[in-house]
Amino acid sequence: MQFQRAMRIMQAALKRNQKYAIVAGAPPLQKVMQFQQLLGNQAVLRLAASGGLYTGHRNERPGMDAQRLPNRAIRICPDPAVRTAMLATERPDRPKGQEDPTQRVDCCICSPGPHKGRRSLAHELTPTVQQDAESLTDRREGAAVKRSTAAPNISRSASILQRAVTNLGVAGAVAEAAAPDHFVVPRGGGPVIVTATTSAAGQRVNWTGGSGRPNNLERGVSAGSARTVTLTADTPANPGAQTITVHVLNGVAAPANVLATLGFSRQPGNPPGLAPFGLTDVRTNNPVARIRAFVVGNQWVFRVERINHRFLLGITGGGNTDIRAAANATAANHCAVITDLTPPAPGVATGPPRAAFWSSTITLAHENAHVAHFYSPPFWEAFMRTAETNIEAAANNVNVDHTNAATMSEAAVVTGGAVANQATINGQHAAADAAEIGGSELFAHGQSNPMYTTLVAQIAARFRPLAPTGLAAVATGPTNVNLNWVHNACNDTEYRVFRRRGRGAFSRIATLPAGSVAFTDNLAGLAGGTDFAYFVTAAGVAGESNHSNQVAVHTP
Repeated sequence: MQFQRAMRIMQAALKRNQKYAIVAGAPPLQKVMQFQQLLGNQAVLRLAASGGLYTGHRNERPGMDAQRLPNRAIRICPDPAVRTAMLATERPDRPKGQEDPTQRVDCCICSPGPHKGRRSLAHELTPTVQQDAESLTDRREGAAVKRSTAAPNISRSASILQRAVTNLGVAGAVAEAAAPDHFVVPRGGGPVIVTATTSAAGQRVNWTGGSGRPNNLERGVSAGSARTVTLTADTPANPGAQTITVHVLNGVAAPANVLATLGFSRQPGNPPGLAPFGLTDVRTNNPVARIRAFVVGNQWVFRVERINHRFLLGITGGGNTDIRAAANATAANHCAVITDLTPPAPGVATGPPRAAFWSSTITLAHENAHVAHFYSPPFWEAFMRTAETNIEAAANNVNVDHTNAATMSEAAVVTGGAVANQATINGQHAAADAAEIGGSELFAHGQSNPMYTTLVAQIAARFRPLAPTGLAAVATGPTNVNLNWVHNACNDTEYRVFRRRGRGAFSRIATLPAGSVAFTDNLAGLAGGTDFAYFVTAAGVAGESNHSNQVAVHTP
Protein backbone atom coordinates (compact mmCIF):
# COMPACT_ATOMS: atom_id res chain seq x y z
CA MET A 1 0.00 0.00 0.00
CA GLN A 2 2.79 2.38 0.89
CA PHE A 3 4.50 1.61 -2.36
CA GLN A 4 1.29 2.61 -4.20
CA ARG A 5 1.33 5.91 -2.32
CA ALA A 6 4.77 6.52 -3.69
CA MET A 7 3.42 5.75 -7.14
CA ARG A 8 0.72 8.39 -6.73
CA ILE A 9 3.30 10.99 -5.72
CA MET A 10 5.42 10.16 -8.74
CA GLN A 11 2.36 10.21 -11.01
CA ALA A 12 1.41 13.66 -9.71
CA ALA A 13 4.91 14.88 -10.42
CA LEU A 14 4.82 13.45 -13.94
CA LYS A 15 1.48 15.09 -14.62
CA ARG A 16 2.90 18.48 -13.57
CA ASN A 17 6.12 17.79 -15.41
CA GLN A 18 7.91 18.14 -12.06
CA LYS A 19 10.82 16.26 -10.55
CA TYR A 20 10.78 13.76 -7.72
CA ALA A 21 12.93 11.17 -6.02
CA ILE A 22 12.31 7.84 -4.38
CA VAL A 23 14.64 5.64 -2.38
CA ALA A 24 13.29 2.11 -2.30
CA GLY A 25 14.32 -0.46 0.24
CA ALA A 26 12.92 -3.60 -1.37
CA PRO A 27 15.22 -5.77 -3.55
CA PRO A 28 16.32 -3.27 -6.26
CA LEU A 29 15.68 -5.30 -9.41
CA GLN A 30 12.18 -6.18 -8.29
CA LYS A 31 11.39 -2.54 -7.48
CA VAL A 32 12.72 -1.27 -10.79
CA MET A 33 10.57 -3.76 -12.65
CA GLN A 34 7.52 -2.62 -10.69
CA PHE A 35 8.25 1.00 -11.51
CA GLN A 36 8.56 0.10 -15.18
CA GLN A 37 5.25 -1.73 -15.16
CA LEU A 38 3.33 1.04 -13.36
CA LEU A 39 4.95 4.17 -14.75
CA GLY A 40 6.11 2.95 -18.14
CA ASN A 41 9.63 2.71 -19.48
CA GLN A 42 9.60 6.35 -20.56
CA ALA A 43 9.44 7.64 -16.97
CA VAL A 44 12.06 5.20 -15.72
CA LEU A 45 14.40 6.01 -18.58
CA ARG A 46 13.90 9.70 -17.88
CA LEU A 47 15.05 9.10 -14.34
CA ALA A 48 18.02 7.09 -15.53
CA ALA A 49 19.09 9.77 -18.01
CA SER A 50 19.22 12.38 -15.26
CA GLY A 51 21.30 10.19 -12.96
CA GLY A 52 18.44 9.51 -10.61
CA LEU A 53 18.10 5.77 -11.10
CA TYR A 54 20.55 3.58 -9.23
CA THR A 55 20.54 0.36 -7.21
CA GLY A 56 22.18 -0.23 -3.87
CA HIS A 57 23.67 -3.51 -2.58
CA ARG A 58 23.19 -5.56 0.54
CA ASN A 59 26.78 -4.83 1.52
CA GLU A 60 26.66 -1.16 0.60
CA ARG A 61 28.60 0.72 3.22
CA PRO A 62 26.61 3.11 5.41
CA GLY A 63 26.52 6.68 4.19
CA MET A 64 27.13 5.92 0.50
CA ASP A 65 23.65 7.05 -0.46
CA ALA A 66 24.17 10.33 1.33
CA GLN A 67 26.63 11.29 -1.37
CA ARG A 68 24.24 10.40 -4.19
CA LEU A 69 20.78 11.41 -2.98
CA PRO A 70 19.55 14.93 -3.75
CA ASN A 71 18.74 17.34 -0.93
CA ARG A 72 15.09 16.38 -0.91
CA ALA A 73 13.85 12.83 -1.28
CA ILE A 74 10.96 10.49 -0.75
CA ARG A 75 11.98 7.28 0.94
CA ILE A 76 10.26 3.94 0.93
CA CYS A 77 11.64 2.46 4.11
CA PRO A 78 11.14 -1.15 5.18
CA ASP A 79 11.65 -0.53 8.89
CA PRO A 80 8.87 1.35 10.76
CA ALA A 81 11.25 1.93 13.62
CA VAL A 82 13.31 4.35 11.59
CA ARG A 83 10.39 6.28 10.11
CA THR A 84 10.22 8.82 12.90
CA ALA A 85 13.94 9.35 12.79
CA MET A 86 13.82 9.92 9.03
CA LEU A 87 11.08 12.48 9.39
CA ALA A 88 13.29 14.17 11.94
CA THR A 89 15.94 14.49 9.22
CA GLU A 90 17.97 11.62 10.62
CA ARG A 91 19.67 9.15 8.32
CA PRO A 92 18.82 5.50 9.02
CA ASP A 93 22.38 4.49 8.39
CA ARG A 94 23.94 7.13 10.67
CA PRO A 95 24.21 7.09 14.47
CA LYS A 96 22.00 9.42 16.46
CA GLY A 97 23.39 12.94 16.43
CA GLN A 98 25.27 12.59 13.14
CA GLU A 99 22.43 13.74 10.90
CA ASP A 100 23.25 15.62 7.71
CA PRO A 101 20.89 18.66 7.51
CA THR A 102 21.75 19.14 3.82
CA GLN A 103 20.30 15.71 3.06
CA ARG A 104 16.85 16.43 4.42
CA VAL A 105 14.19 13.76 3.96
CA ASP A 106 10.81 15.40 3.48
CA CYS A 107 8.59 12.33 3.36
CA CYS A 108 8.90 8.76 4.53
CA ILE A 109 6.59 6.03 3.34
CA CYS A 110 7.28 2.73 5.05
CA SER A 111 6.47 -0.84 4.35
CA PRO A 112 6.97 -3.98 6.45
CA GLY A 113 10.28 -5.75 6.52
CA PRO A 114 13.72 -5.19 7.93
CA HIS A 115 15.68 -2.16 6.83
CA LYS A 116 18.44 -3.35 4.51
CA GLY A 117 19.96 -0.02 3.52
CA ARG A 118 19.22 -0.56 -0.18
CA ARG A 119 18.36 2.44 -2.39
CA SER A 120 16.97 2.88 -5.90
CA LEU A 121 15.46 5.58 -8.08
CA ALA A 122 16.72 8.96 -6.88
CA HIS A 123 15.78 12.37 -8.26
CA GLU A 124 15.01 15.85 -7.00
CA LEU A 125 11.63 16.49 -5.38
CA THR A 126 10.11 19.94 -5.90
CA PRO A 127 8.29 21.73 -3.09
CA THR A 128 4.92 21.23 -4.79
CA VAL A 129 5.35 17.47 -4.91
CA GLN A 130 6.67 17.63 -1.35
CA GLN A 131 3.34 19.03 -0.25
CA ASP A 132 1.50 16.25 -2.07
CA ALA A 133 3.70 13.72 -0.37
CA GLU A 134 3.18 15.18 3.08
CA SER A 135 -0.57 15.18 2.62
CA LEU A 136 -0.46 11.45 1.86
CA THR A 137 2.09 10.49 4.52
CA ASP A 138 1.24 8.96 7.88
CA ARG A 139 1.59 11.49 10.61
CA ARG A 140 2.54 10.68 14.16
CA GLU A 141 -0.98 11.62 15.31
CA GLY A 142 -3.85 9.61 13.81
CA ALA A 143 -1.68 7.36 11.62
CA ALA A 144 -4.23 4.55 11.65
CA VAL A 145 -7.01 6.92 10.53
CA LYS A 146 -4.80 8.26 7.76
CA ARG A 147 -4.08 4.78 6.50
CA SER A 148 -7.74 3.78 6.49
CA THR A 149 -8.99 6.95 4.76
CA ALA A 150 -6.19 6.99 2.16
CA ALA A 151 -6.68 3.39 1.08
CA PRO A 152 -9.41 4.08 -1.56
CA ASN A 153 -7.31 6.86 -3.12
CA ILE A 154 -4.28 4.61 -3.15
CA SER A 155 -6.15 1.91 -5.03
CA ARG A 156 -7.53 4.42 -7.52
CA SER A 157 -4.08 5.92 -8.05
CA ALA A 158 -2.62 2.55 -8.92
CA SER A 159 -5.41 2.04 -11.44
CA ILE A 160 -4.76 5.48 -12.98
CA LEU A 161 -1.12 4.79 -13.44
CA GLN A 162 -1.83 1.49 -15.09
CA ARG A 163 -4.06 3.19 -17.68
CA ALA A 164 -1.82 6.10 -18.79
CA VAL A 165 -1.59 6.67 -22.60
CA THR A 166 2.06 7.08 -23.46
CA ASN A 167 1.94 7.53 -27.24
CA LEU A 168 -0.31 7.86 -30.28
CA GLY A 169 0.89 6.25 -33.49
CA VAL A 170 -0.59 7.25 -36.85
CA ALA A 171 -0.82 5.11 -39.98
CA GLY A 172 -2.13 6.34 -43.32
CA ALA A 173 -1.09 9.96 -42.77
CA VAL A 174 2.19 11.86 -42.65
CA ALA A 175 3.32 14.36 -40.02
CA GLU A 176 3.84 17.94 -41.07
CA ALA A 177 7.47 18.90 -41.45
CA ALA A 178 7.24 21.65 -38.80
CA ALA A 179 4.47 20.22 -36.59
CA PRO A 180 4.98 16.56 -35.64
CA ASP A 181 1.63 16.33 -33.84
CA HIS A 182 -0.28 17.42 -36.97
CA PHE A 183 -0.77 14.81 -39.67
CA VAL A 184 -1.93 15.27 -43.26
CA VAL A 185 -3.65 12.97 -45.72
CA PRO A 186 -5.06 13.69 -49.20
CA ARG A 187 -8.78 13.65 -49.78
CA GLY A 188 -9.74 10.13 -50.73
CA GLY A 189 -6.60 8.73 -49.09
CA GLY A 190 -6.20 6.75 -45.92
CA PRO A 191 -7.74 5.12 -44.07
CA VAL A 192 -6.05 6.92 -41.21
CA ILE A 193 -5.65 4.69 -38.15
CA VAL A 194 -4.53 6.17 -34.83
CA THR A 195 -3.23 3.64 -32.29
CA ALA A 196 -2.75 4.38 -28.60
CA THR A 197 0.08 2.90 -26.57
CA THR A 198 -0.59 2.52 -22.86
CA SER A 199 1.78 2.03 -19.96
CA ALA A 200 0.57 -1.53 -19.46
CA ALA A 201 -1.14 -4.13 -21.57
CA GLY A 202 -4.89 -4.58 -21.60
CA GLN A 203 -5.85 -1.00 -20.85
CA ARG A 204 -9.02 0.72 -22.06
CA VAL A 205 -8.71 4.17 -23.61
CA ASN A 206 -11.17 7.05 -23.72
CA TRP A 207 -11.20 8.79 -27.12
CA THR A 208 -12.50 12.08 -28.41
CA GLY A 209 -12.60 12.74 -32.17
CA GLY A 210 -12.48 10.23 -35.00
CA SER A 211 -14.57 7.10 -35.29
CA GLY A 212 -14.51 3.93 -33.25
CA ARG A 213 -12.89 0.69 -34.30
CA PRO A 214 -13.21 -2.87 -33.00
CA ASN A 215 -9.95 -2.47 -31.11
CA ASN A 216 -10.34 0.11 -28.33
CA LEU A 217 -6.70 1.11 -28.76
CA GLU A 218 -7.45 2.28 -32.31
CA ARG A 219 -9.36 5.18 -33.76
CA GLY A 220 -10.18 5.90 -37.39
CA VAL A 221 -10.41 9.07 -39.44
CA SER A 222 -12.21 9.03 -42.77
CA ALA A 223 -10.50 10.95 -45.57
CA GLY A 224 -13.55 11.19 -47.79
CA SER A 225 -13.79 14.96 -47.59
CA ALA A 226 -11.55 17.84 -46.59
CA ARG A 227 -11.70 18.49 -42.86
CA THR A 228 -9.69 18.72 -39.65
CA VAL A 229 -10.11 16.12 -36.90
CA THR A 230 -8.49 16.41 -33.48
CA LEU A 231 -8.14 13.17 -31.52
CA THR A 232 -7.43 12.92 -27.80
CA ALA A 233 -6.74 9.68 -25.98
CA ASP A 234 -6.66 9.27 -22.20
CA THR A 235 -7.79 7.01 -19.41
CA PRO A 236 -10.95 7.56 -17.37
CA ALA A 237 -9.12 9.77 -14.85
CA ASN A 238 -7.24 11.66 -17.62
CA PRO A 239 -3.59 11.23 -16.66
CA GLY A 240 -1.07 11.70 -19.44
CA ALA A 241 -3.60 12.58 -22.20
CA GLN A 242 -2.22 12.54 -25.76
CA THR A 243 -3.56 14.69 -28.60
CA ILE A 244 -2.95 14.76 -32.34
CA THR A 245 -4.70 16.47 -35.25
CA VAL A 246 -5.38 14.95 -38.65
CA HIS A 247 -5.91 17.30 -41.58
CA VAL A 248 -7.68 15.86 -44.62
CA LEU A 249 -6.39 18.15 -47.35
CA ASN A 250 -8.61 19.50 -50.08
CA GLY A 251 -6.56 17.75 -52.75
CA VAL A 252 -5.86 14.24 -53.95
CA ALA A 253 -2.80 12.03 -54.04
CA ALA A 254 -0.50 12.46 -57.01
CA PRO A 255 -1.14 10.05 -59.89
CA ALA A 256 1.64 8.63 -62.02
CA ASN A 257 3.39 11.53 -63.68
CA VAL A 258 2.99 11.71 -67.46
CA LEU A 259 4.14 14.30 -69.97
CA ALA A 260 1.88 17.28 -70.40
CA THR A 261 -0.24 17.58 -73.54
CA LEU A 262 1.13 20.33 -75.79
CA GLY A 263 -1.18 22.05 -78.26
CA PHE A 264 -1.32 25.11 -80.49
CA SER A 265 -4.00 26.71 -82.62
CA ARG A 266 -4.56 29.73 -84.82
CA GLN A 267 -6.34 32.70 -83.34
CA PRO A 268 -8.81 34.42 -85.67
CA GLY A 269 -7.68 37.70 -87.15
CA ASN A 270 -4.52 39.03 -88.71
CA PRO A 271 -1.35 39.80 -86.81
CA PRO A 272 -0.39 43.44 -86.39
CA GLY A 273 2.05 44.68 -89.04
CA LEU A 274 0.81 42.32 -91.76
CA ALA A 275 2.34 43.14 -95.17
CA PRO A 276 2.69 41.18 -98.44
CA PHE A 277 2.74 38.40 -98.51
CA GLY A 278 2.33 36.74 -95.13
CA LEU A 279 3.20 36.98 -91.43
CA THR A 280 3.12 34.51 -88.56
CA ASP A 281 3.14 35.96 -85.04
CA VAL A 282 3.92 33.70 -82.05
CA ARG A 283 4.81 36.57 -79.70
CA THR A 284 1.51 38.33 -79.16
CA ASN A 285 0.05 35.65 -76.86
CA ASN A 286 1.69 33.78 -74.01
CA PRO A 287 0.98 30.07 -73.58
CA VAL A 288 -1.91 29.05 -71.35
CA ALA A 289 -1.22 26.10 -69.05
CA ARG A 290 -3.32 23.82 -66.89
CA ILE A 291 -1.29 23.17 -63.76
CA ARG A 292 -2.52 21.14 -60.81
CA ALA A 293 -1.16 20.41 -57.35
CA PHE A 294 -1.22 16.95 -55.76
CA VAL A 295 -0.35 15.62 -52.33
CA VAL A 296 2.80 13.56 -51.87
CA GLY A 297 3.52 12.87 -48.20
CA ASN A 298 3.43 16.21 -46.38
CA GLN A 299 4.00 18.30 -49.50
CA TRP A 300 2.15 19.59 -52.53
CA VAL A 301 3.77 18.87 -55.88
CA PHE A 302 2.94 20.65 -59.12
CA ARG A 303 1.96 18.73 -62.24
CA VAL A 304 1.67 20.40 -65.65
CA GLU A 305 -1.17 18.67 -67.46
CA ARG A 306 -1.52 20.82 -70.59
CA ILE A 307 0.09 23.80 -72.33
CA ASN A 308 -1.74 25.52 -75.18
CA HIS A 309 -0.65 28.43 -77.34
CA ARG A 310 -2.55 30.54 -79.87
CA PHE A 311 -0.62 32.14 -82.70
CA LEU A 312 -1.66 34.78 -85.23
CA LEU A 313 -1.24 34.21 -88.94
CA GLY A 314 -2.21 36.41 -91.87
CA ILE A 315 -1.57 36.58 -95.62
CA THR A 316 -2.15 39.33 -98.17
CA GLY A 317 -1.39 39.82 -101.88
CA GLY A 318 -1.02 43.56 -101.65
CA GLY A 319 -3.06 44.03 -104.85
CA ASN A 320 -1.34 41.33 -106.94
CA THR A 321 -3.35 38.92 -109.06
CA ASP A 322 -3.90 35.69 -107.17
CA ILE A 323 -2.90 32.52 -109.00
CA ARG A 324 -4.21 29.93 -106.60
CA ALA A 325 -3.88 27.21 -109.23
CA ALA A 326 -2.85 26.73 -112.87
CA ALA A 327 -6.40 27.35 -114.00
CA ASN A 328 -6.14 30.95 -112.83
CA ALA A 329 -3.59 31.74 -115.57
CA THR A 330 -4.69 32.60 -119.11
CA ALA A 331 -3.20 32.20 -122.56
CA ALA A 332 -2.62 35.92 -122.59
CA ASN A 333 -0.83 36.17 -119.24
CA HIS A 334 0.57 32.70 -118.69
CA CYS A 335 4.12 33.74 -119.60
CA ALA A 336 3.98 36.72 -117.26
CA VAL A 337 2.68 34.43 -114.51
CA ILE A 338 5.38 31.83 -115.10
CA THR A 339 8.08 34.49 -115.03
CA ASP A 340 6.74 36.12 -111.85
CA LEU A 341 6.22 32.89 -109.93
CA THR A 342 9.33 30.97 -110.88
CA PRO A 343 11.35 30.47 -107.64
CA PRO A 344 15.12 30.79 -107.23
CA ALA A 345 17.44 27.83 -107.00
CA PRO A 346 17.09 25.62 -103.91
CA GLY A 347 18.92 26.50 -100.68
CA VAL A 348 18.12 30.20 -100.44
CA ALA A 349 15.79 31.99 -98.03
CA THR A 350 13.84 33.90 -100.69
CA GLY A 351 10.92 33.18 -102.97
CA PRO A 352 9.75 34.17 -106.47
CA PRO A 353 9.66 37.84 -107.58
CA ARG A 354 5.86 38.13 -107.33
CA ALA A 355 5.87 41.59 -108.87
CA ALA A 356 2.33 41.36 -110.27
CA PHE A 357 1.12 37.92 -109.26
CA TRP A 358 1.05 35.84 -106.08
CA SER A 359 -0.43 32.57 -104.93
CA SER A 360 -2.52 32.69 -101.76
CA THR A 361 -2.45 28.90 -101.60
CA ILE A 362 1.32 28.69 -101.57
CA THR A 363 1.70 31.72 -99.31
CA LEU A 364 -0.55 30.14 -96.70
CA ALA A 365 1.46 26.95 -96.95
CA HIS A 366 4.62 29.00 -96.46
CA GLU A 367 3.28 30.55 -93.25
CA ASN A 368 2.11 27.18 -91.99
CA ALA A 369 5.65 25.95 -92.53
CA HIS A 370 6.76 28.69 -90.13
CA VAL A 371 4.20 27.39 -87.64
CA ALA A 372 5.33 23.79 -88.00
CA HIS A 373 8.94 24.78 -87.64
CA PHE A 374 8.35 26.81 -84.47
CA TYR A 375 6.25 24.18 -82.70
CA SER A 376 8.49 21.29 -83.75
CA PRO A 377 10.40 19.20 -81.15
CA PRO A 378 13.71 21.08 -81.42
CA PHE A 379 12.10 24.38 -80.52
CA TRP A 380 8.80 25.13 -78.80
CA GLU A 381 8.10 21.54 -77.78
CA ALA A 382 11.56 21.10 -76.28
CA PHE A 383 11.40 24.42 -74.44
CA MET A 384 7.95 23.65 -73.05
CA ARG A 385 9.29 20.33 -71.77
CA THR A 386 11.97 22.31 -69.98
CA ALA A 387 9.31 24.57 -68.45
CA GLU A 388 7.33 21.50 -67.39
CA THR A 389 10.40 19.96 -65.73
CA ASN A 390 11.26 23.19 -63.93
CA ILE A 391 7.74 23.67 -62.60
CA GLU A 392 7.55 20.08 -61.36
CA ALA A 393 11.00 20.18 -59.74
CA ALA A 394 11.21 19.23 -56.06
CA ALA A 395 12.51 22.70 -55.25
CA ASN A 396 9.02 24.06 -56.04
CA ASN A 397 7.17 21.67 -53.72
CA VAL A 398 5.03 23.36 -51.07
CA ASN A 399 5.13 22.09 -47.48
CA VAL A 400 1.76 21.62 -45.83
CA ASP A 401 1.39 24.01 -42.88
CA HIS A 402 -1.89 23.87 -41.00
CA THR A 403 -1.37 27.46 -39.84
CA ASN A 404 -1.29 28.70 -43.43
CA ALA A 405 -4.53 28.35 -45.38
CA ALA A 406 -2.63 28.80 -48.64
CA THR A 407 -1.17 25.30 -48.16
CA MET A 408 -4.34 23.43 -47.25
CA SER A 409 -6.09 23.06 -50.62
CA GLU A 410 -5.12 22.41 -54.20
CA ALA A 411 -6.85 25.59 -55.37
CA ALA A 412 -4.91 27.73 -52.90
CA VAL A 413 -1.58 26.10 -53.74
CA VAL A 414 -2.13 26.48 -57.50
CA THR A 415 -3.10 30.11 -57.02
CA GLY A 416 -0.08 30.75 -54.86
CA GLY A 417 2.27 29.34 -57.52
CA ALA A 418 0.48 30.77 -60.56
CA VAL A 419 2.66 33.85 -61.10
CA ALA A 420 5.97 32.02 -60.78
CA ASN A 421 4.82 29.08 -62.90
CA GLN A 422 3.49 31.32 -65.68
CA ALA A 423 6.75 33.26 -65.66
CA THR A 424 8.63 30.00 -66.16
CA ILE A 425 6.49 29.10 -69.17
CA ASN A 426 6.69 32.58 -70.69
CA GLY A 427 10.46 32.63 -70.35
CA GLN A 428 10.82 29.31 -72.11
CA HIS A 429 8.40 30.41 -74.84
CA ALA A 430 10.50 33.50 -75.57
CA ALA A 431 13.65 31.38 -75.58
CA ALA A 432 12.06 29.04 -78.13
CA ASP A 433 11.22 31.97 -80.42
CA ALA A 434 14.77 33.32 -80.22
CA ALA A 435 16.23 29.91 -81.00
CA GLU A 436 13.92 29.23 -83.96
CA ILE A 437 13.69 32.54 -85.80
CA GLY A 438 17.12 32.40 -87.43
CA GLY A 439 16.39 29.35 -89.56
CA SER A 440 12.68 29.85 -89.98
CA GLU A 441 12.71 31.57 -93.41
CA LEU A 442 15.10 29.09 -94.97
CA PHE A 443 12.92 26.25 -93.74
CA ALA A 444 9.65 27.82 -94.94
CA HIS A 445 11.00 28.68 -98.40
CA GLY A 446 12.33 25.17 -98.60
CA GLN A 447 8.72 24.09 -98.34
CA SER A 448 7.04 26.73 -100.54
CA ASN A 449 9.51 27.15 -103.42
CA PRO A 450 9.03 23.59 -104.68
CA MET A 451 5.32 24.32 -104.68
CA TYR A 452 5.92 27.29 -106.98
CA THR A 453 7.98 25.07 -109.29
CA THR A 454 5.08 22.66 -109.51
CA LEU A 455 2.56 25.43 -110.17
CA VAL A 456 4.68 26.89 -112.96
CA ALA A 457 5.02 23.50 -114.60
CA GLN A 458 1.26 23.02 -114.45
CA ILE A 459 0.68 26.38 -116.08
CA ALA A 460 3.25 25.65 -118.78
CA ALA A 461 1.54 22.40 -119.59
CA ARG A 462 -1.82 24.11 -120.09
CA PHE A 463 -0.80 26.45 -122.93
CA ARG A 464 0.98 26.12 -126.30
CA PRO A 465 4.07 28.29 -126.56
CA LEU A 466 3.79 31.68 -128.12
CA ALA A 467 4.98 31.76 -131.73
CA PRO A 468 8.33 33.35 -132.59
CA THR A 469 8.20 36.61 -134.48
CA GLY A 470 10.48 38.77 -136.62
CA LEU A 471 12.03 35.94 -138.63
CA ALA A 472 14.74 37.18 -141.03
CA ALA A 473 16.97 35.30 -143.55
CA VAL A 474 20.26 36.36 -145.14
CA ALA A 475 22.23 34.33 -147.75
CA THR A 476 25.91 34.67 -146.94
CA GLY A 477 27.03 32.57 -149.91
CA PRO A 478 25.88 30.00 -152.47
CA THR A 479 25.44 27.38 -149.70
CA ASN A 480 24.71 29.32 -146.46
CA VAL A 481 21.61 31.12 -145.16
CA ASN A 482 21.51 32.74 -141.70
CA LEU A 483 18.13 32.86 -139.88
CA ASN A 484 17.18 35.03 -136.83
CA TRP A 485 13.89 35.47 -134.91
CA VAL A 486 12.40 36.79 -131.69
CA HIS A 487 11.81 34.31 -128.88
CA ASN A 488 8.38 34.91 -127.37
CA ALA A 489 7.62 31.59 -125.65
CA CYS A 490 8.01 30.96 -121.90
CA ASN A 491 7.10 27.35 -121.90
CA ASP A 492 8.88 26.04 -125.02
CA THR A 493 10.82 22.83 -124.91
CA GLU A 494 12.29 23.17 -128.43
CA TYR A 495 12.33 25.22 -131.62
CA ARG A 496 11.68 23.80 -135.08
CA VAL A 497 12.99 25.24 -138.40
CA PHE A 498 11.16 24.54 -141.68
CA ARG A 499 12.43 25.15 -145.32
CA ARG A 500 11.02 25.00 -148.84
CA ARG A 501 12.96 25.05 -152.16
CA GLY A 502 11.30 26.89 -154.95
CA ARG A 503 7.59 26.06 -154.91
CA GLY A 504 8.02 22.71 -153.12
CA ALA A 505 6.58 21.67 -149.73
CA PHE A 506 7.99 22.78 -146.38
CA SER A 507 9.89 20.21 -144.34
CA ARG A 508 11.58 20.39 -140.95
CA ILE A 509 15.28 20.80 -141.39
CA ALA A 510 16.32 21.43 -137.72
CA THR A 511 15.18 21.00 -134.10
CA LEU A 512 16.80 23.46 -131.72
CA PRO A 513 16.87 23.79 -127.92
CA ALA A 514 14.27 25.82 -126.05
CA GLY A 515 14.94 29.48 -126.18
CA SER A 516 16.86 29.42 -129.49
CA VAL A 517 16.80 32.61 -131.56
CA ALA A 518 19.10 31.82 -134.60
CA PHE A 519 20.03 29.12 -137.07
CA THR A 520 22.47 28.75 -140.08
CA ASP A 521 21.24 26.61 -142.92
CA ASN A 522 24.11 24.79 -144.69
CA LEU A 523 23.18 24.19 -148.36
CA ALA A 524 26.19 22.07 -149.34
CA GLY A 525 25.78 20.27 -152.66
CA LEU A 526 23.39 22.81 -154.04
CA ALA A 527 24.21 25.24 -156.78
CA GLY A 528 23.86 28.93 -156.19
CA GLY A 529 21.10 31.05 -157.62
CA THR A 530 18.36 29.06 -155.90
CA ASP A 531 15.18 30.38 -154.16
CA PHE A 532 14.31 29.21 -150.62
CA ALA A 533 11.56 30.00 -148.04
CA TYR A 534 11.66 29.51 -144.20
CA PHE A 535 9.45 29.65 -141.07
CA VAL A 536 10.03 28.71 -137.39
CA THR A 537 7.80 27.33 -134.59
CA ALA A 538 8.14 26.80 -130.83
CA ALA A 539 7.02 23.50 -129.28
CA GLY A 540 6.02 22.69 -125.73
CA VAL A 541 4.15 20.18 -123.57
CA ALA A 542 0.80 21.50 -124.74
CA GLY A 543 1.81 21.37 -128.42
CA GLU A 544 3.37 23.49 -131.14
CA SER A 545 2.98 27.20 -131.56
CA ASN A 546 1.69 28.95 -134.60
CA HIS A 547 4.14 29.50 -137.47
CA SER A 548 6.37 32.46 -137.44
CA ASN A 549 6.32 34.76 -140.41
CA GLN A 550 7.74 33.24 -143.66
CA VAL A 551 10.86 34.66 -145.30
CA ALA A 552 12.27 34.08 -148.80
CA VAL A 553 15.92 34.17 -149.79
CA HIS A 554 17.85 33.79 -153.11
CA THR A 555 21.37 32.38 -152.86
CA PRO A 556 24.02 34.09 -155.00
